[in-house]
Amino acid sequence: GAQMSLWDHLDELRRRLTWAVLALVIGTSIGIAIARPVLLYLIEPLPDGAQRLQTLGPTEGVIAYFRVAMLIGGILAIPMITYQVLAFIVPGLTGRERRIVFLSITPITLLFLVGVLFAWFIMVPPAIDFLQNFQNDLLKAEWTADQYLGFITALIFWMGVAFETPLVFFVLSLVGMVTAGALI
Repeated sequence: GAQMSLWDHLDELRRRLTWAVLALVIGTSIGIAIARPVLLYLIEPLPDGAQRLQTLGPTEGVIAYFRVAMLIGGILAIPMITYQVLAFIVPGLTGRERRIVFLSITPITLLFLVGVLFAWFIMVPPAIDFLQNFQNDLLKAEWTADQYLGFITALIFWMGVAFETPLVFFVLSLVGMVTAGALI
């Protein structure tokens, strides 16, 4: 194959990152449009039917709203981001390795979504219950929008990432970039 200079590689990386950021911007724009119903859905697990979260600063409500929009944008953009990362490394791979990498895009995306669903349906309910009732004879839990949504969005996003990690390492081992000994 053709050799690329360092500047060519950096230019290619810039193009790939531009596409990934554009996908995130488009996803976040969609997220802005649907953030309110998603925000209402995210606060449902709060006890006592709380439909409003407390804000302590003048911009905290705006930050909370955009945090949810960014989470939606990240979830919607993950297939394109994954593709752009993989497309950057593919030119250095053999034909067999390329096929393996491109076949992994759909399962990686699905595993991310499974991680998001796992976090929301399996982890969040008992976590909220535990955190709300921890030492409730001594402490009264009154969470702000920033604290609650920061916790929820981080948990959801990073569990999505955690669920795709085993497949990423499996693909890296298939293409010879990672060995079992190195992982140990």
